[in-house]
Amino acid sequence: MARWPDGAICYSCYSSATRTHGACPGCANRRMLPGRNADGDAVCVDCAGIPLDLHCHRCGHEEERYRAGLCARCALRDDLHTVLCPINDAEDPRRLLLEALASAARPQSVLTWMRGTQAAALLHVIGAGEVELSHSGLDLLPPGRAVEHLRALAVHHGLLPERDPHLARFERWLGTVLVRRGEQLGHHQLTSFARWHHLRRVRRLPAHRTAAAVRSAKQEITVAAAFLDYLSSQNVDLDNVSQRHIDSWLAPGPTTRYLARTFVVWAVRNRHLPRAIEFPHRRAQTQPTMDDQQRLELIRRCLHDDHIALNTRVAGILLLIYAQPLVRIAALRCDDVVVDPDTGLTLIRLGEPATPVPEPFASVLHQQRNNRFNLNTGTTDSPWLFPSTRAGQHLRPGTILDKLHALGIDRKAARVAALEHLVTRTPPAVVATMLGYSYQVTERYAAKAGENYAGYPTLLGE
Repeated sequence: MARWPDGAICYSCYSSATRTHGACPGCANRRMLPGRNADGDAVCVDCAGIPLDLHCHRCGHEEERYRAGLCARCALRDDLHTVLCPINDAEDPRRLLLEALASAARPQSVLTWMRGTQAAALLHVIGAGEVELSHSGLDLLPPGRAVEHLRALAVHHGLLPERDPHLARFERWLGTVLVRRGEQLGHHQLTSFARWHHLRRVRRLPAHRTAAAVRSAKQEITVAAAFLDYLSSQNVDLDNVSQRHIDSWLAPGPTTRYLARTFVVWAVRNRHLPRAIEFPHRRAQTQPTMDDQQRLELIRRCLHDDHIALNTRVAGILLLIYAQPLVRIAALRCDDVVVDPDTGLTLIRLGEPATPVPEPFASVLHQQRNNRFNLNTGTTDSPWLFPSTRAGQHLRPGTILDKLHALGIDRKAARVAALEHLVTRTPPAVVATMLGYSYQVTERYAAKAGENYAGYPTLLGE
């Protein structure tokens, strides 16, 4: 890439050097520090004697050269102008989108994204005016990562209004599924069940809980449809369903058939099915377990193993120590981590009051807050403790689950072990309020662990 006083420089070293900025120890100026002095300290081109002008020919900033004497940001602006064709109007959506993309912390990330086939086609149709930059306009396009990334970026920068992505996808999925069933047996009942039981409930939930609710709703609607198809194959209409049909549906099939219970209970209550039938609960044959030694070993690994990504380590500790559901871990915000001004102790808001965080976990938690991943493509001001690659959004719980599984952490076993540990050492009511659980849940785990805090409510009242 270049020849410096100490020899030829390869692309990797050149790129790393030209991305190093700070105060030069030689001249005290804040600028690019691509060279090295005799002590091995990073210094500016003048102090290092590097005979190169590394200033961008257009904006004048001292940055890594990207193309034809331009820095990456200026090259990005040129490419965006070419594909988006914005008009000379400050309120033009395409110009606003250009500014949002060009403001990325690392413009090279956007340039790389734009080279993808889907992203390039998406920007082309927006620039040509074939698709409006709106939620309804983007909904017309084939679903894909590029569309959702651009949508999230537009929402993050205020170009589009906030919209729960999980709810929106659920509404589109529901419309497709119900239309596809046509006039099959139970079509009207399934439509009412889907819209009035599930969709209405999901719409009332806070945003951080909709992902899990949507996943559960889709499973139950799908299995309910399969149950109706089974009745149709037996030439049984809804008025003539008997307990025998329920039992014969459950007997030979997988355990997922028990997910039809919600629909059957709803249908009986709304007089779509005979009141005489009953749908049993599924009882798990086994439950994953984790002993204290396994749990402590996993905690030590999350605290000290630097080969594991920092955000995975922090998520693992929140599960193993505080028994937090992955949905709640993913939705934690940076301002949920606070320092008590009087004691200097680190606290995390999982419930009320905030929960103390002991060392060494407090230090690891602050590292995560101060060195978050995925902030290079328009998300430098993301409020999330676990930001996603998608602008303005947090990591999906499923992504965290996959990473924890790779470490050998079983989500259910870890939560059970952590809760049992907590309620045997702290009154269940305290555990419930500080960790955001219901009293019923912590009392149940306390009873299971052989502890009885039934007399605690009087102390809680104080």
